[in-house]
Amino acid sequence: MLRGHQAAELAEHRQIIDSLDLALGAVLQSRAGAVDAVQRDKRRSGLTVRDHSREQEVIAHVASRVPRLSAEAVGRVMTAIIDGCVEASERSAATAGVGYRLRLMGEMPDIDVKAWSNAMATWSRWTD
Repeated sequence: MLRGHQAAELAEHRQIIDSLDLALGAVLQSRAGAVDAVQRDKRRSGLTVRDHSREQEVIAHVASRVPRLSAEAVGRVMTAIIDGCVEASERSAATAGVGYRLRLMGEMPDIDVKAWSNAMATWSRWTD
């Protein structure tokens, strides 16, 4: 059983993680919208949807910025994100003809600004 200060610290850490998860959701939403725009441009230009060498460059770049995770772990996460964004774009393109579009760059999820600010301050203390 956790003691009072341990429970409070655990709750604070969980709140930070929850805030970061919301921020990740907002970033993923924006990324999906950007991918949708790129995919539309590619389709108009007759280019292939996937550029695996570009994807590998993106993964390597992100991995170089996340030293706490292994390159393999970052690769798995980024591959899932890339696949999900391309799939969302394909769904958007497939449904555009029937008057329905996925709202990829719509409103961002509500983020508790104070909690986000606290999360960033605490996170920066951990990473310094």
